[in-house]
Amino acid sequence: MEGYIRRLFERMHRIPNGEKLHQGFLELFDIRQAYPWAKSVVIAAVDNTRFYLSRAARKHYGKLFLTDNRFNSSSPGRGMILGLTTFMEGLGLKVYWNDHPGVTGLRWAAQEAGLGIIRRNNFFFTPEAGSYVSLTGWVTDADMELIAELKDEPCPAGCTSCFDACPTGSLSEPFTMNMATCVSTRNSYTDSTVIDDERFNTLNGSWLYGCDQCQDSCPFNQALETSEDLSFPGLDDLEPYLLPEVIASLKYEAINQILRPKFFYIKSESLWRWKLNAINVLVNTKSSESIKNLKKLLNDPFDIVRRRARNALDQLFASHDWWNPNYFKYSPPFIAESETKEPSAQSAAAPTDDNSSDG
Repeated sequence: MEGYIRRLFERMHRIPNGEKLHQGFLELFDIRQAYPWAKSVVIAAVDNTRFYLSRAARKHYGKLFLTDNRFNSSSPGRGMILGLTTFMEGLGLKVYWNDHPGVTGLRWAAQEAGLGIIRRNNFFFTPEAGSYVSLTGWVTDADMELIAELKDEPCPAGCTSCFDACPTGSLSEPFTMNMATCVSTRNSYTDSTVIDDERFNTLNGSWLYGCDQCQDSCPFNQALETSEDLSFPGLDDLEPYLLPEVIASLKYEAINQILRPKFFYIKSESLWRWKLNAINVLVNTKSSESIKNLKKLLNDPFDIVRRRARNALDQLFASHDWWNPNYFKYSPPFIAESETKEPSAQSAAAPTDDNSSDG
């Protein structure tokens, strides 16, 4: 994994605050420190292009998040993981794997194993599924021989499709990505290292959780022939709750029970992030229902959500070229009656500025 740590240090020194942003990835380098008995790494890739995803789901969510087999006992990928684990244990091997964050840098290990190639947008690609694959790694106490021949075609010289498609400019050069400005990082992680800047909210577009623009723009993904003949387990039942206008109305208890098990990067103590993401999408899409749904959030228990909703309403009211003023009963500023009351304990515990974190 020497190549992994070399590439990681290169990225860390190319972006502002890189060491802090990538600290967690350093822990994935020294496998023997974490697993002193380990001698080899086994990597498997699951093709996710066979799953049907609705247009609405694709519009708001990253496809790899929608087909994530981690913590989903019914997914085909999970069955493969458990089956291969049982097979190796049946051979008398000591093995270990985990759902998150993985036993090592899985993309680099998969490339070293000859399963595919890491492209300029930092994603791992296979010839059959492009970047829409899920990777799982095991460490084992067996000495294994690596027999791999990498045949994947590299990115064309001078191709900048992924850089051009990146909404925030987070992708600025090959194999480099600024996590602090990446749309997917901003709307799915709640770590204190993530920038939560109002200027970036419009650049999030319609993305509520994740972002696929650098992947969808890649010629190697566009050339894929996908079947999409399977339903991902549990996704059909979840679909009605994925829309921003629905999330704006959901109680936090429902978000914790319905959305968090699937989209686990937003932690239970930071569920207000779902409301902020929904606000961004409602403002950016400017549908006829945006005002009505945003007004529901003026009474939210969290101050950061109330303030963001009020700012969003003011922003939409200022952009009066697209709506009928007769539609509204109130004029800005949009101040909810409940905001004059004493803050609840839950409200007092919520973040009160835009540099919020989940700890």
